Amino acid sequence: MSPSQQDGVYTVTGMTNLPDESPIAIAAVRYLHPDGNLPASEDSKPTYSILAYQDVEVNSGQWQANLNLWEVAPDGKYQEVWQIEQSKLGLTLDPDKDVLFIATLAPTDSLWTIQQQLENQGIKVDKSLIRNTLDGDRYVQASQVMPIPLPTASTAPPPERPQDVNGGWGPRYILLPEPPNKRKLEVLDERRTDAPLAPGEFMH
Repeated sequence: MSPSQQDGVYTVTGMTNLPDESPIAIAAVRYLHPDGNLPASEDSKPTYSILAYQDVEVNSGQWQANLNLWEVAPDGKYQEVWQIEQSKLGLTLDPDKDVLFIATLAPTDSLWTIQQQLENQGIKVDKSLIRNTLDGDRYVQASQVMPIPLPTASTAPPPERPQDVNGGWGPRYILLPEPPNKRKLEVLDERRTDAPLAPGEFMH
């Protein structure tokens, strides 16, 4: 796996002996620590943010994904998605200096078949790449770490979207004015019918 960068977009490429059209999920992940004063250890219980994600397929033993790690904040600054959410929620997070790029062949029953096909060609899947889920499903995963600084550039602020207004509901609380009534009802000064008077029309 080999990531390269240009303006926040990282092109991640790789070579594999998996069969063509094998689905691979590519993700870029940055680990975050809730308190910058705590050491980066298991006790600090770090969380993580998936900066970008893309599904690709193997083609002639190769695969490629273009991952955009940056988003545009309301003030026009380029930021990673967790930074935008952090400011909204008032959180304090200390990010790792590295970003983890992960390529995963999703858990599938065909993994056994793929392994057998490769072994018939004299190829063995590296056991260190095979993982197991809690349910016992097997999948293949490769990863690479790169030091990637946080974005510092800016651009024009994005236009306001309906989902950014009123907690995601948009301007639904605004009542639209009723259209003017162009028809004027004629007020009759006298009774215009020769029908007999109804009982309710008599004076009591």
